[in-house]
Amino acid sequence: MTAKTRKYAFPSMKRADGEGFDVSATFHELEEPHDYWLVSYQAAHKDWNYMPFTLTIPKAIAKTADLAEAIIKGAGRRQVESLLMQATKKGRPLGAVFSADGWVLI
Repeated sequence: MTAKTRKYAFPSMKRADGEGFDVSATFHELEEPHDYWLVSYQAAHKDWNYMPFTLTIPKAIAKTADLAEAIIKGAGRRQVESLLMQATKKGRPLGAVFSADGWVLI
């Protein structure tokens, strides 16, 4: 079984210090028996290469792919951008971010 995917390219993000990132995402619409939606974000920097992020969204909080998409484009993306505010050429903060809604970004 192959999951259906949706791809997203977001506007470039530029920090106050001039560092910029191109952020994109791939939404893997996992079918049953998976009880979550899977998202891969990727931030590209011209000198620092790529920084990956993984978002899992329980289907209990986003029963449809369209609801999951709202999280991907909204709160999930904002959290990725928040972590990129702390990124350096050595990487970004590692560790899981747990939302009050139930999704998790790693």
